[in-house]
Amino acid sequence: MDFKRSCARALQIKVGDVPILVEFEEKALFDRTEKVYLRFKSKIKPLYRIDIRSTGYFRKSKKLRNKVISSFRKDVYKINCSEFRAQLDLKNKTGWIRLDPVSSSEVITSALANLCMFILLKQGAMLFHACGVIKDKRAFIFSGPSGAGKSTVAKLSSNLAILSEELLGISYSGKHFKVFPLPYAGDAVFSRQSARPFPLAAVFRLVKDRSNFLEAVSKARSSVDLLILPAQLDKFISFDGYFRTFHRLIRVTPCYNLHFRPDPSFWRCIDDEFN
Repeated sequence: MDFKRSCARALQIKVGDVPILVEFEEKALFDRTEKVYLRFKSKIKPLYRIDIRSTGYFRKSKKLRNKVISSFRKDVYKINCSEFRAQLDLKNKTGWIRLDPVSSSEVITSALANLCMFILLKQGAMLFHACGVIKDKRAFIFSGPSGAGKSTVAKLSSNLAILSEELLGISYSGKHFKVFPLPYAGDAVFSRQSARPFPLAAVFRLVKDRSNFLEAVSKARSSVDLLILPAQLDKFISFDGYFRTFHRLIRVTPCYNLHFRPDPSFWRCIDDEFN
């Protein structure tokens, strides 16, 4: 489908391997979104168009407080929550987002990221709550539950390119797994970022400790913390295909417990193992 800009305020982005044209009616919404999505800018011909605009006063229903209602019927994905409403038509490759004119950049980023993640899932990508760092042109993934140290690892690796401290996508080409970032407002604090996909080198399960060392870990243990599916999207996943690809990823990827101190010296353990 041939999408051309219909307004002056537009972002042409690429998340994973999906090029999208995002158009804004209001300058304020555009300005709040551009900083987070700047690294995703692309000149590739867009396959999808998403329209973002405010609805005047966004009435926050008490029924939707702390709730998200989503559905997928006849190729149309809909999501409704107290912060925004959105819709994506997979057949026509168009979508829209409606939100309060004073919505924060976090809310706008979350709404647009939700539609991006849905497209990626339907194309066979996997999505993870994990930190991703690039070193020697390879992606290293750091996983663990909340508080394990994903954000700490990202901050301690600020001299390297950060994919994300929180949200990653992984695609499988039939030969290789490649890791790419998903839009996340918190990543804007990092001066060195990358939106490119990089080959996956290893997965580390984080363990805060008084010394740095790698510990071999079973594939089953590695799966537990890594396999945390994005909320509101898990019910739309083709589980047979998703878990088949995930099993292949865990089977062929080196997995370790990374015991680490809160300083950058843990990278020496990784360098000794992979260089």
